[in-house]
Amino acid sequence: MSGRDQSIALGSEGFPARFAGLVQRRGVRAFARAAELSEGVVRKYMNGESLPTLDRLEKIARAAEVSLAWLATGEVKFTGIEVDETSARIEALSRWLSVNVVALNMGLVSLHPAFAIHQSVVIPYVLSDVAFGSLLAGVFDEITQCNLWNVGAEKDKLIHEYVQTKLLKLYEQCVEGESLSPPWWAFAFHDAPQAGAGNNGGNKDAG
Repeated sequence: MSGRDQSIALGSEGFPARFAGLVQRRGVRAFARAAELSEGVVRKYMNGESLPTLDRLEKIARAAEVSLAWLATGEVKFTGIEVDETSARIEALSRWLSVNVVALNMGLVSLHPAFAIHQSVVIPYVLSDVAFGSLLAGVFDEITQCNLWNVGAEKDKLIHEYVQTKLLKLYEQCVEGESLSPPWWAFAFHDAPQAGAGNNGGNKDAG
C-alpha cells in the first residue's frame, strides 16, 4: 500500500473535532458535495469511526479552504504566531484600515491642498480589493517584523506613518500624470482592476 493510500495518523486524535467544526459551517450535504464525499463518509469522519486517506484529506482541505497540515495535525504556525491569532490580527487590522484610511487621507490632503483634486482616484483605488490587500499585507509585515503587536502606541504610530507614506506615493503619481496600476502579483488574476486616469502610466503599486 502506498503512502498516499494510508490513512492519516499524526494528530488523528483531534481530527474528528477539527473536521466536524468545518462541516458544521456549511452543513453535511453541502460539505460532502464540495469535498466529493458521500454524506455517510462525512458522518463517519465526524464521529471518528474512520479517518481519510491522504488523497481525501487533500480534497477536504481544498473544500474547506484550510491548510492541509493543520487539518491533519492541528499544529500549524505562521511566522511564529498561531494561525487563529494571526487571523484575528489580520481581521482587526483590516477593520482598522477600512475605517481610518479616509481619515488619514484627509489629514494628508490638508497639508497638501494640491492633492484634493486627485482624491476621487486615490481613495477608490486604495480601497479596491487588490490595492487594499497589498496595503494590509505591508502593514501586517511591518508590525510583525518590528514586534509591535503588543505595543499599542508604537504600533499605531507605525500604521499611521506606513499608510500616509503609501498615500503620498500615490498622490505623487497622480500629480505626475501616472496611472495607478495594481501590484505586480495582481496580474495573475484575469479580472485584476485598473484604477487611475488613463492606461498608459507607470507600473508603480500601492504596496
